[in-house]
Amino acid sequence: MVLYHADRSGQLSEGMPLRLMTDFTLNNEKQAIFHECFPEGLSMHGIHYAMDHCFNFRIIPVQLPPSSSCPCVPLGNIGESNAFLGSTICEYQFELARKAFFPHNPSRFQSVFAVEKMDDFVQWEDTGIGKDCAVYEIETDDLYRFDSSWLRGCLSFGPVGRPSHLGFSPSINLDLAFNYWKGISSPSPRWEYVIPLPAVVGRRVR
Repeated sequence: MVLYHADRSGQLSEGMPLRLMTDFTLNNEKQAIFHECFPEGLSMHGIHYAMDHCFNFRIIPVQLPPSSSCPCVPLGNIGESNAFLGSTICEYQFELARKAFFPHNPSRFQSVFAVEKMDDFVQWEDTGIGKDCAVYEIETDDLYRFDSSWLRGCLSFGPVGRPSHLGFSPSINLDLAFNYWKGISSPSPRWEYVIPLPAVVGRRVR
């Protein structure tokens, strides 16, 4: 089946082989654990999320209501990096759920992603896939289709510009992971195909 992959990195070309990488170098001291967990290697997506990332936050004093039983951390500019922090936590929680309960599905850390039709990219414009992003065909016989709408940021927080409280619900996020790996459709599905590597970049269509 021919699927369509958006080249957000700008590094692909026709006929380019996409392989798992085992000789990657991370910016942390514990990278050996990734070689142990993924002996076959990681994709570029996997390497991206294996890197350490650090964000600085502005602390804002907040008076919590006396009835509040939620352990909250008052933060200032959390909204500026919530999307990436949330997606990172999401990727790891989804991967742990896959390893434990859905090992027959491919790891997102060892795959690339594609859609079924060019028109489907309209649903992905909020992720930076604009009309000027190059798109290539990728042919695969391994069809793993999941609803990426379940891949929500795993952190919740208050509105930007007001006192914000960082929150996390393990049960909700495990439920999202199970829905994703089971192939369940959300009320507003955004389907993606997870293509395990190796693969070969096909014809450029945009």
